[in-house]
Amino acid sequence: DVCGRAWRKQQKTEAKLETGWARPKGMHKSTRARLLETIFSCEDRREDEIALFMERYAGVLGSL
Repeated sequence: DVCGRAWRKQQKTEAKLETGWARPKGMHKSTRARLLETIFSCEDRREDEIALFMERYAGVLGSL
């Protein structure tokens, strides 16, 4: 399931950052930026998958 995988990847990535996605001491700014891009990518994938599901669901309801 795409949503589940994206959610787990996001949780693992967020665990590398501090509260509020702050950069831990000693972490390069570029590393934090890369981790944030991963988080945003996971969120986008979940949103796309939910939108696709809703389109399919609306199609099924429309055919009833």
